[in-house]
Amino acid sequence: MATRQSDKTCGYQDCDEPIRPWFDLCASCNSARQKGEIDRCPSCPKYKAANYPLCRSCNASSGNRAAPNTRSNRYEPESNPKWDAADQEGDVFFIYILKLDRGKFYAGHTRELRIRMGEHRDGKVKSTTGKNPLLVWFDVVDTREEAAQGEAYMKELIDKNEREVRRMVNEFQDLVSLVHRESTDSDSASPAGGKANKTTYSPRRYGYRRQAAR
Repeated sequence: MATRQSDKTCGYQDCDEPIRPWFDLCASCNSARQKGEIDRCPSCPKYKAANYPLCRSCNASSGNRAAPNTRSNRYEPESNPKWDAADQEGDVFFIYILKLDRGKFYAGHTRELRIRMGEHRDGKVKSTTGKNPLLVWFDVVDTREEAAQGEAYMKELIDKNEREVRRMVNEFQDLVSLVHRESTDSDSASPAGGKANKTTYSPRRYGYRRQAAR
């Protein structure tokens, strides 16, 4: 006999994912709970964003507009349902840092790095329009989730430890320059008509994960 589908949905205020009757949260929201990103509302059984004192329903019924706690939504990983279909075909995603006018930094993530850089240069990204964005660092990861988490981490690092960001950028640029010199030397040393063995470089060697582990 087939088991009847449960009508219970995830207990997080912004999620309606069906779940088994003995669970409170779907797998994704439970992962967020374990990371401290969501917790249970003190006034009802619902789960809410950890940086707010009440869930949206309880806050509305109380008649007060609850202010968020000190942790900013700026550091929460981004998500967008429109990404899902396209991401099924992607196995490479990028986390990147741009240097803007007056020495400011901007962090983002994308599936198409070259296209995204063109959008920044052409003023199609509000946050960097008119600020002469220059790509100074990037890393490669396997999934959109990793890329979104990496962007959130880099944003927080830019705000709280800019010196570490500058150190990462400087070391990354030094490494790129070294690879370029080795590649140029290899071209010069190759026999006429022969093919040089180019030095290959993977930014995976030098990503935000190394910094986060410190």
